[in-house]
Amino acid sequence: KLAPIAVQAWFSIYLVPVMLPLALRWWFFERSRKPFVWRWSIPLIAILLLIADYTYFAALSDPEALIAIISPLRRVSVVVAFLFGVFHLKEKNWRTKSLCILSMLAGVFLLSLT
Repeated sequence: KLAPIAVQAWFSIYLVPVMLPLALRWWFFERSRKPFVWRWSIPLIAILLLIADYTYFAALSDPEALIAIISPLRRVSVVVAFLFGVFHLKEKNWRTKSLCILSMLAGVFLLSLT
């Protein structure tokens, strides 16, 4: 059995090959059109994501945890971030992103039927 912090560390390491192609695409093809703009929300979001992931992995390590509730709850929690972005941060691409959110919610609903 792995400790939740070890799972989180490996999860973070495994994210590098997933995110690296996107970062390279931006660096080589989109950097001039979409320049990077530093905001303090970047490290704040990173810290909050680490806390959320740790909480999730700690919940999964509990032998009495109800996976059928924990997993969909984690997936649906993205709705809170989406709504915050739309209403507080004035997200411009909310229509396109809402299609992604709706498809994810449909998947969670279908999984809950089984």
